[in-house]
Order: sequence, then structure tokens, then C-alpha cells
Amino acid sequence: MATTMFSNGNHILVGLGGTGGKILRAFKMRMFEEFPTAEERSKLPVALLYVDSTDEMMPKDGRPRPDFRVMGQDASFTNNEFLNIKAVDVEHILNHIDNYPSVKGIISNVSAVKQAIGSLGQAAGQKRRAGRLLFAANAVGYVNTLRDAYGRCEHISGDSNRLYIHIFAGLCGGTGSGSIIDVVVQTRKTYPDAKISVYAMIPEMNLPKSDMDQGRYYQNGYAALNELNALQVGRWNPQDVTGIGEAHVYNDRAKGVADGLTLYSNVNEHGLTINSLSELPKVVSDYVFARIFFINEEDAVNSDIIRAYNFENMDDFALEYDETENAGSDGRIPVARTKKVNSWEVQFLACTDILTEAGKTYRMTMTVKGSKAGKLHTKLGDWSGGPGGDVAFTTEWKEVSFNYKATLSSCFYLLQCGDFVGDIYIKDIKFELPKKAQIIEEPDRRYLKAEATARTSEVWDNQAWFLLGSFNAGAKYEFSADVRADKAANASTQIHNAPGSYVHHEALGNIPFTTEWKTVTLSGTFSKAGQSIALNLNELAEANNELRASNDQLSYLNMQRKTLNSQLVEANKVKEEYVGHDIFLLPLQ
Repeated sequence: MATTMFSNGNHILVGLGGTGGKILRAFKMRMFEEFPTAEERSKLPVALLYVDSTDEMMPKDGRPRPDFRVMGQDASFTNNEFLNIKAVDVEHILNHIDNYPSVKGIISNVSAVKQAIGSLGQAAGQKRRAGRLLFAANAVGYVNTLRDAYGRCEHISGDSNRLYIHIFAGLCGGTGSGSIIDVVVQTRKTYPDAKISVYAMIPEMNLPKSDMDQGRYYQNGYAALNELNALQVGRWNPQDVTGIGEAHVYNDRAKGVADGLTLYSNVNEHGLTINSLSELPKVVSDYVFARIFFINEEDAVNSDIIRAYNFENMDDFALEYDETENAGSDGRIPVARTKKVNSWEVQFLACTDILTEAGKTYRMTMTVKGSKAGKLHTKLGDWSGGPGGDVAFTTEWKEVSFNYKATLSSCFYLLQCGDFVGDIYIKDIKFELPKKAQIIEEPDRRYLKAEATARTSEVWDNQAWFLLGSFNAGAKYEFSADVRADKAANASTQIHNAPGSYVHHEALGNIPFTTEWKTVTLSGTFSKAGQSIALNLNELAEANNELRASNDQLSYLNMQRKTLNSQLVEANKVKEEYVGHDIFLLPLQ
């Protein structure tokens, strides 16, 4: 399985506190499942760093932990993957604060801090001050451990240009909520050009355990969110806990200190609730696992989802300015809040395990509407790639279609709507292979019949193709056919290579259809090279609208095969000739 996966650049995953540790555990166990041998894992430019004020998730006495077992192997955190920030004596630091200048910068009143923290038991005890103090005392150790993790990744990848750092924390405890600000600041200070993503869990509405709230749970979450917002908009420069004075690390490229925040909880918009202690860490780890291993950054088809993961699709509206304040001396209006906050509602798998055949073209049809007009960004494939495109919708229920040339034998259908604000409703989605034109035998003639449904968006919603074989730009053509339709219409034509592989908007010009059999003769010169000619069957919107209004009866496009001839002429010499039985009318419907 590892050979089908991708890992572009170097990735460091930093887990803060119990929430971050559970996510890293789920991620590492997934790595052992997907890459079962030590040799495979040794080739992955991925490093973990678990930062906590307790060692409860670490092996004891050199014995493997049973909750880290994967297929008979021990996936426990190693010593170089763990930084214990409780290893220092907090009381000693507070009693000798002058010996710790970086910590002193975050403490203005030692006695008040002692009173607030009290006697620390296990971990930071949901006390944000304690969490920040413990991290500040170990900040140099964090930076050194982070550099060591990067060194291991770079040694494996040989790539010093791309570094992605993923930081995970719960905002309600003491360690994660207290250390998150300084972790983000020190990470940016250490690696100014890295892509830094923060995944922060906000408080649950209903706690899975009754003893989880010790009186500071929700207050911690609110305070941490306020501080993250102030940090991201550049209105707060916190104390540099590895230096002297304030840390000025706001990044104009990222429009923040981190490149973006992903906020999540254990309840989705439909009210589905999962256990935040056991199930949610796996969901988050799988999300990031897909980002690292399933998406090929070198494939242009994945550019949109990569930009979404990196928050680059939010740059134009990343910041919201304070309209109540005047511009400062630098001419800038103060920023009120950051909007570079991602959510996982911007994309979803509409269909999975779609049985397809690589190389064949499939027509997707869905019935969709929105609270306002917009587009769905789509892809048929997997995380490593696949064909995609935009599907437009309006405020009315409408059947829309799109053609995809499958590249895999089994696909999912991904829909993205991160740039749409409003509601989108989808009734059904189906995938079908193209239907070949019917051969109709009548006493006086033999012809092909294709079916064209109502136009949904573009004149090429329904297309049919003449498969001619390769022809060159500048080649002359002569076309003659008897045609008829149940309603008068024109069919514009395009040059394609394989059916659905568009080349140019003009091929033979327009082919006029009437309700009576009529011979159409066209001649000219191809402007582009190609292999087939596409007929756009939805030029006539009015006729399609009428059909749609009368029980969706289909419009029949008839091409008389008996007299169908097409010649490819170049330099007054017949180069190739295609008559009746060699012409295929292949409509996608």
C-alpha cells in the first residue's frame, strides 16, 4: 500500500497536552497499519513531537503499552518524540525568578501566580497559567527538539525547501490552552518559511465524562480563542519565552503567525455527536494522514485542495478590519479578527466506491439547487488525483451533468464548496457510461438516433461525436448527411481528440436540423488538429425548455446513415474516406 501513497516535503506533527497526544497516538498507529515494516517507516519524512506536563502516555519501565499495539508491534512514543515540560520544579522557578529571565517576562506578580497555581498535581490541572509557565521554562528544549525532528525529516527527504508543521491542541485543559500561543510563536520564530497549521479543539457542549470540568474548562477555551485571534491579526506580540522582550513574528505572507487555524468540535452541523476522547482523535488524525500521504502535490488536479489545506484560498478575505478605529501612523486600519479559520464543511465525499473502468468516460448527473447561484468544485478519483471540474447550480432544482474520463477502477466523488456561503441541496447523483446511438432500420432508410435532454447549463451538456481518426490543422473536409430532429434546432460543432477531450470550439460550423429529412453539405478547412468532431446537442434552449415542461420527453436527433459520407481532403487528394459503417455517432446521455 505504501507504494501508492505520497509524502511531499517534510512534515512535523506537534501534539500539545492530552488532546494532542491522543491525535499523535492515532496517527502513529495508522502509520504502523499502512506501513507495517520498520524499513517502510524509516523512509517517511514525518516526525512526531508530543509535548505534555505528564508522561502518562509514555511506556513505563521499558514495557510496551497495550493501547499502542498494532498488529503485534509496539507503536509507543519514543524518547525523541516526547518533551516532558513537567520535569522542572515550578516552585523553584518562582522562588528564583531572576534566574529565569525568559520566564520572568510572563510573570508580573510572583505571589499572585503562586496563589493562582497552587499545588500542581498531575499535569497542569486545567490551569492555563501553569501550562504557559511550564512551557516557558522548557521553551529552549522545545525549540531544540523541534530542530532535531526537522533534521530527521530532511535527512530522509533530502528536501530543505518544504516544511509543514501541524500543531494539535485542546483549548480547554491547562497544557494545551496555556502553551498554544508560545508554541505557535516559537515555531514561527524557528522556521519563518514553514507552513504552520493549527488544529484546535473547542469545548464540547456536553462533556463525555462528568469530572472533566474543574471550573475552568469553558473559560480556558474562550480565553485561548481570544488570544489566538489577537495573535493572528498582529494586535498582540507576546513575550518571547526564548529571548528578551516581545516576539514580533507576524508573517505578512501568511497574514498571521500561523498560516491558519482549523477549529473543530465533536458535533457536526447535522447534530451528529462522537466521543471526543476516543473517536474524535482518530477523525482528526485521519484528516491529516490523508493530507500527508494521499494527495499528490505534483498533480495539478489537486491544486485546489492543496490551497484549501494551506489556507491559500482565503488570502483575499483573511482579515476583518476594525471599522470603529482610525488608521495608525503607518496608514493601516487596525485588524479586528482573523478569518483564516478553516472548517471541514468545505468538502465532502458525496459518493464512494464507484465502480469505474480506467480510460472510459462517465456522465455524472445530479439534481441540485442552492440558496443562491454558485458552483461545486468536483473530482472523480482518489486523494492521489483524478479528473475534475466545476458544476454550476441555481436557486431552482435543476438536473446538471458533467463528463469525467476515469483514471481508476474504483473512485470516490469529492465535492468542494469552501468558496460558497449559503445552503446547497442535492437530491441524487448518478454515474452512467455513454449510450451509443441507436441504429434504426426502416423500409426506406437506415439511420442513427441519438437522444438529447434539456439544456441544464451549457450547449455542450449533451454531445455526440463523429469518430474520424487523426487529422491535421489545415486539412480540408467535405461533409454530407441527411438529418432530422423532432424540433428544429442547430447543432454547433467542436474539434476533440478522444470524445470529451476538447480541442477547439469550431469544427464544421453549425449543422441545421428541421422536422423533415434534409440533406446538409458542409466543406471547409480544420483550424486545429484532432481525432473526432463533437456535435453540441443543446444549442436550442427553448425547445429543450418546452420538452422539460412536458413530462421530460426526449428530443430525438436522427442522422440518416444510408447517405452519410464524410471525406477528408488535403491538397485536392482524397487522403482518407469514411462512409456509413465507419461513422459512429456517440452521444453522452
